[in-house]
Amino acid sequence: MPINDPHAPPGARKPRMKILCNGQPVGGALSFEVTNNSFYQADTFSATFSINADPNFGPQWWGSQKPPLLLDIQASLDGGNTWQSLLVGQVDHMALHMDAGMISVDGRDLTSYFIDTKTQETYANKTSSQIVEILAEKHGLTADVTPTTTVVGRYYGDDHERMTLNEFSRTTTEWNLMCSLAQHEQFDIWVEGTTVHFHPTTPPDSNPWELVWMPDGWVGNQPWMNGVKLTMERSMVMAKDVVVVVRSWNSLQEQGFTKWSPSSARINSVASGKDQQFSFVIPNLTAAAAQETANKLREQITQQERLVTIEAPADLIVGARNMLQITGTGSSWDQTYYVDWVRRSMSFEGGFPMTIHAKNHSPQTSVVTS
Repeated sequence: MPINDPHAPPGARKPRMKILCNGQPVGGALSFEVTNNSFYQADTFSATFSINADPNFGPQWWGSQKPPLLLDIQASLDGGNTWQSLLVGQVDHMALHMDAGMISVDGRDLTSYFIDTKTQETYANKTSSQIVEILAEKHGLTADVTPTTTVVGRYYGDDHERMTLNEFSRTTTEWNLMCSLAQHEQFDIWVEGTTVHFHPTTPPDSNPWELVWMPDGWVGNQPWMNGVKLTMERSMVMAKDVVVVVRSWNSLQEQGFTKWSPSSARINSVASGKDQQFSFVIPNLTAAAAQETANKLREQITQQERLVTIEAPADLIVGARNMLQITGTGSSWDQTYYVDWVRRSMSFEGGFPMTIHAKNHSPQTSVVTS
C-alpha cells in the first residue's frame, strides 16, 4: 500500500510556516528551503526573515548570538492547527541585508555535531550500536538504534584497534566513524530532530510514495498525474553490465587479493567495451569483506542508471528513506526507486512545493552479485 493517496481529489490547503530559534518562535519568517538527504549526508536548510517584523529579533539579537544557534523549521497544512518539524539544525552562516531589511541564514541538521568533531578514540570492546549510543549521548542527543552484536575490534582482527583510524591519519570525524560502522553492519544512519537513528537499510518492498501517470487523463482525455512535473533519465553508460574490482592488502594476514563482482567477471574480458569496469583499492580488508564490499559497490553504482525527478505540491509524508513507485508510463521506468533527497520550500510567492529525486537500476539490468 502506498503511503500517499495518488488519486486523492484536489482540495484547498492552508500551508503555514513557523521557525523557532533556540526554542523561541521568531516573527517575520519570509521563506525556507529544507533538503532531507539519504545515504549518510546531512540535511540542509536556508531561511529568510524580516529584521523589522519582530523588535525582539533585530540586528542586535542576531549579531549577539553564540553558537550553536539552533533552528526548528516547521510546516502546517491546516492553517496552523497542527505542526510538523521538517528539520532541527544549527546555523552555519548568516547574512544581514540592511538595505532590504532582511536576514538570511543557512546550515545543516544536527549531523553537523558529528561531522565537526574529530576523534581518536578506539572502541574495540564495543558493538556498533553501543558506539552510536555513546556518541549521541556525548552531544546531548537521544539514540534510536537496532542492537548489533559484533564487537568492532573483530572487523580488523584481535590486535588491530583501527575502527576509528583512516588509511593516512590518526584522526577521523565522529560521523565518518559512525558511517563506517553502518556500512559494516549494512545499516543506515541519520539524524532526525534530536535523535540519531541506526537501523538496517530500507528494504525495497517498503510501502512507497506513489506517482501515477494517466495518459488518458482522470477526467477527459488530457494526461494527468498526481504531480506537476516528471522527468525520467537513463544513463546509457550505467546501462552496460557493471563490473566492480576491489583490490586489498591485509597487513595482518600479509596477503593481497582481488575480488570481482559479479565473481564470474574475472573470467571475462571487459576490453570489448560491452562492460563498464570500476576499480577500487581499499586497504586491510579480509577476503570475505572485500567480496562483500565489491557486491555492495556494484549495487550502489547500478542504482545510478535510472534517475527520476518529481515536482509536486508538498506533503508532510514522504521522506528521504521512503521508496518511490512510478506507474502508468507504459515504460521500463515503471518501477520502484530509492529516494535520494526530498526538497521542500515555502514562501509567499512560491507557495509550498516539493521536489523528489530518486534513483535505481533498470529491471532489465542484472545486479546479481554472486
